[in-house]
Amino acid sequence: MHYIQRMHRSRRVISLHSVMRMIDPTSEVPRWRQAHAILVDRIRTGIYPPGTRVPSVVALTEELGISTPTAQKALRQLREDGLTYTVPGLGSYVTDRPQA
Repeated sequence: MHYIQRMHRSRRVISLHSVMRMIDPTSEVPRWRQAHAILVDRIRTGIYPPGTRVPSVVALTEELGISTPTAQKALRQLREDGLTYTVPGLGSYVTDRPQA
């Protein structure tokens, strides 16, 4: 319930699908990899369609309960995977043709 209360204060509307999958702090999988997997899933399922902006570092830290360096690493990996590109000062966007 606490998470849902935080959602209402956010400027962004978060879909129910995104709320269902969260970071597992007890997992052996590093948190940045978990965050990366969540973002990849959202891109592949069309929650973040091509050309749309992915959440900022600040938004990811609030939504997923992760640290700033963890969010930065997850976003950097998306870029290295060719799924996003970054426009300095504006944010990261989903590429027109995400790689398989």
